[in-house]
Amino acid sequence: MDFKKYMVAILILTFSANIFSIEKECKAKKIQLMKPLFPSVNVSGYTIIEFDVDQNGKIQKPRSIESKCLLQKRGSDDKEFKNCGVFIYESIAASRYIKYTQPTNSKGSTCSLKNETHKYTFINRRSDDLKYFKEISSKINSDFKNMEMTTPTPLKNPGDLKRQK
Repeated sequence: MDFKKYMVAILILTFSANIFSIEKECKAKKIQLMKPLFPSVNVSGYTIIEFDVDQNGKIQKPRSIESKCLLQKRGSDDKEFKNCGVFIYESIAASRYIKYTQPTNSKGSTCSLKNETHKYTFINRRSDDLKYFKEISSKINSDFKNMEMTTPTPLKNPGDLKRQK
């Protein structure tokens, strides 16, 4: 009988240890965000970037998990989102400048975040394309509830961007 009580006590301690380990969730706040440049294309779209955040709040391993362009359906005035990669380069380049506060867990120890996401939107003709983005945003945001949308910095032509020496 003592052996059964001993085993029950071990199971209870193991279960309670698992509950306390769940409370050690790592959290950080986004403190810096750079808007991407608009690539030289005549379409609208979006890119979702996934990355890790190291113990100093810096972005590691940014990668695109979804990239879509808003294209006109053939033989119709309607538009639809289709896979494309024209916004990936500018989105990844801008994501490298995202910064977070130093991630900490509930005990105050530093930690790192995995698989954080950010959505960059690229709207070419605001009046025409905005209604499609509102429709798709409700669908996307249900999947990515904490994701922020960032509109890119417009760039009319490559000569508008002056590089400093």
